[in-house]
Amino acid sequence: MNKKVFLGVIFFLFMLGAVLPQQGSAFYLFGDKLRVKGSIYEFVTYGTNDDKDTQPYHSTNLGLVKSKATLELLYKAVDNPCDALNFFGFF
Repeated sequence: MNKKVFLGVIFFLFMLGAVLPQQGSAFYLFGDKLRVKGSIYEFVTYGTNDDKDTQPYHSTNLGLVKSKATLELLYKAVDNPCDALNFFGFF
């Protein structure tokens, strides 16, 4: 991969994580029987003070770039005043 493109993507993820550290939304389908909820997390650490003896082992100051996406599904199979049956999935 081209180094400029890679650094551009890393910079974009860094800025996205700094501005929007956690975003999530939910919506309902099938007449409010199925709830779909998702979220995206960004986490970036950047080293600001490198020792001169360890600098040859690092090509950048990025310590960690972590992205995480989650998807939650909740299906209400039975929703009566006296009974309730729900199915939950988390990916």
